[in-house]
Amino acid sequence: MAEAEELTKIEGRNHYKALLGANPNPYGIFWFELKQVLSDGNIIVRNLTEKGRQKIESVEERIESDLIYPAIRGADIQI
Repeated sequence: MAEAEELTKIEGRNHYKALLGANPNPYGIFWFELKQVLSDGNIIVRNLTEKGRQKIESVEERIESDLIYPAIRGADIQI
């Protein structure tokens, strides 16, 4: 019940109009290939520069695995 009361504080007119949802552009930065899982839990990845239209440098880097989340493109969904 207290949560509902808290929400009434933010009710009102929104001055912003959403035009676009989550946008992973440029694709070559946000899409990557998992190259190796290290013993400390970190991973080595390579960005997929060929996925996007923009020319981006290919980079292979060690990153923390808990910073990675799964994603799927609309083009990958088949009915």
